[in-house]
Amino acid sequence: MEEKTISTATRQNSWYATLTLDCLKRRVYLIFGSGNMNSMDYDGGNKIKIISDASIYSFVLGIIENTLYFRERHSPAICKMNATNWTISRKVRVTIPAWKRIVVTDRSMQPEGN
Repeated sequence: MEEKTISTATRQNSWYATLTLDCLKRRVYLIFGSGNMNSMDYDGGNKIKIISDASIYSFVLGIIENTLYFRERHSPAICKMNATNWTISRKVRVTIPAWKRIVVTDRSMQPEGN
C-alpha cells in the first residue's frame, strides 16, 4: 500500500488539531487551531475552506453519512452541519463537563444485537 502525507502548514493554519475521514466521499476534514475547518481529497487536492470561526473547539470532529459534528469552544454544544452545503442545522447542548472527544456511530452499521 502506498503511503501519503497530508501537508497542511500555511501561515493561517500552522497546525491542525484534529481530522476525520469520510470514507464514502474519500475526503479528509480538518480543524486547525485557528478555528478554520477545511476539507480535501485523500491526495490533498480539491481543497475547500468550510468555515472560519474561532469558537470551534479544535479537538472534536466527527462525520457520518452527510453530516459533520463538531464542538463549540465556549459552550457545551455539539453543532450538526450538512457536509454538502455547510449549513449548521442544529446545536445540541451537552451537560457533561470537560469532555474532549466525540464518537459518531450509525446504528445500522453496528453488529446485530447492539
